[in-house]
Amino acid sequence: MRHWLAPILAGCFVMAALPAMAEDDGDEWDEAPMQSSPCMGQPCIMGHPGMGQPCMPGQSGMAAPGAKRPAPGMGRGWDALNLTAEQKTKIQALRDSFLQQRSNEREQIRQAIDKVRALSNDPATTDADLTAAIQAKHELLIQAELAHLQHWRDVRKLLTPEQLQQLDSRREQRRNRMEEGGQPPRR
Repeated sequence: MRHWLAPILAGCFVMAALPAMAEDDGDEWDEAPMQSSPCMGQPCIMGHPGMGQPCMPGQSGMAAPGAKRPAPGMGRGWDALNLTAEQKTKIQALRDSFLQQRSNEREQIRQAIDKVRALSNDPATTDADLTAAIQAKHELLIQAELAHLQHWRDVRKLLTPEQLQQLDSRREQRRNRMEEGGQPPRR
């Protein structure tokens, strides 16, 4: 491959991925159809049975089309923390509030990305206009990240010291698996 072609292809890939990255920031706590786990009696995501349990008949091992990931306390490892009913209720309330806020933020970010794209394709656009649009987009992304981090802080406040230790330990194990060449950790 020619030396000049690789950077161009890499740049095209990054530019093509930007809108998708803005739509899904990797946050795993989106809306999710919930079902009872036939193997553990705990809530789980369709196709994602409880910790270490095999898929039961009728489960493909993959989420159903259109299915999203679980909220904190609502699946994938959170059942191992033995949350109380009160903790689950409070976490669910935080989740509902966060998802509503996030829905509004996502739409604003999408519009900001579209504006930057439109301005970048308009030959009449000045550098100042394009810079202002890019800065506005980045400000929205910063606000969304801050809201996400605040949500996590609020959820963590509901956990006991033992639950926090267990949660942090599990997260560290996932990071270590990634560093050893395993599957990427899910944040």
